[in-house]
Amino acid sequence: GIAWGTPESELVNKYGLEKGKQLIENTYTRAGDNQSMGSIPLQYIHYYTNNDGKFYKVDMRAAINHSGALVQMYQQQFGQETTGSPKEYMWDLGKVKVWIEAKPAPVSSMSPYTLITITRKSEEAMKNQGGGF
Repeated sequence: GIAWGTPESELVNKYGLEKGKQLIENTYTRAGDNQSMGSIPLQYIHYYTNNDGKFYKVDMRAAINHSGALVQMYQQQFGQETTGSPKEYMWDLGKVKVWIEAKPAPVSSMSPYTLITITRKSEEAMKNQGGGF
């Protein structure tokens, strides 16, 4: 895997990430990524760097009909979510937060989807919460 905080240059040179064509700056993709989570197919995996050029976040997108299976998979791995609602689940794992969200279609030509986000908290946020793990 890629370590949190890996510099942008290393993401490209060592891990083969390519600058994405998305509207969001600091977005990367990687050819050859396993486009599944267990048996659930993923539509994409995006990697993000913060304003300091360090890796801090991953987004994965799956079809909306996989929301329930993804939530169950994460509950088995991480236990009961910290917060939950019918459309959003979050696990606070100390230095990392994991979200699963059911998203409506952003435009009528698209389908609703499930977004899985894994984010490393900033050093400041970890200090404020008592250090993480």
